[in-house]
Amino acid sequence: MDSGRQGILLSNDWNSLLMDPVKQVYIFIEGLEANLGLDPNDPIIPFVLLLGTSATLGISYWILTYGGYSGDLSPQSTSELDKGR
Repeated sequence: MDSGRQGILLSNDWNSLLMDPVKQVYIFIEGLEANLGLDPNDPIIPFVLLLGTSATLGISYWILTYGGYSGDLSPQSTSELDKGR
């Protein structure tokens, strides 16, 4: 077997390894849409899913990065609070 054919077979195996879970999720979402009475062929459904996922990831990142007390107090205010003034 030549190296080109071997490379193609390896890339096909790699592709199926990556795409099988994606296909399963897609089939699950289509079934969920059908059970909810939504038309799986409606183009707004993937858009809403993409928008919701992007918003969730963006808000989660913002909360993890900037949430809590990070940056709320200046170093001078923190020092004064530590000294008890």
